Amino acid sequence: MAKGDSGATQQDIFNKNVSEQAVVNYNNPATSGAIQDKLRNRRDPNIHS
Repeated sequence: MAKGDSGATQQDIFNKNVSEQAVVNYNNPATSGAIQDKLRNRRDPNIHS
């Protein structure tokens, strides 16, 4: 490993990059499972469930 490439020396730029990332909202949409139910009820012959 080249001198200066340790994780400690890169921590600052890593923190800066992470802090600039957009916040992702992982909450489920307020469909209360309607989309899943619709897909489940399609009776697709290619889906064996």
